[in-house]
Amino acid sequence: MNAKTIIKTLGSDEILAIGIDVSKARLTIGVINPRREQVFSLSNEHASVTALAQALCAGDYGGKLVLESTGYYHWCAAVGLSQAGLDVRLVNPLMASISTNGRNPARRSTYHLLL
Repeated sequence: MNAKTIIKTLGSDEILAIGIDVSKARLTIGVINPRREQVFSLSNEHASVTALAQALCAGDYGGKLVLESTGYYHWCAAVGLSQAGLDVRLVNPLMASISTNGRNPARRSTYHLLL
């Protein structure tokens, strides 16, 4: 699925949050709307990131994009989306993991502040 198809699929619903799980080959994009949650996948390459950034900017998305920092694989998406003027937040996967199982309340609070 390409970025423009994703935005068309979402329609005119207000997007509340977007999270991106990064791997070597794919970007798995989770989108939360008031009525539903959707998951999409794009290739982790410059052309896909550029198309996603253009589609989000055209749709006037002004929220945060939370990306999991995975080695250097997140670099293309983080830079491309930031250069488009989108608010990109990088989250350490370990920090996110700790926040979800409740071992460290201070880190959990810090993680939620990023969101």
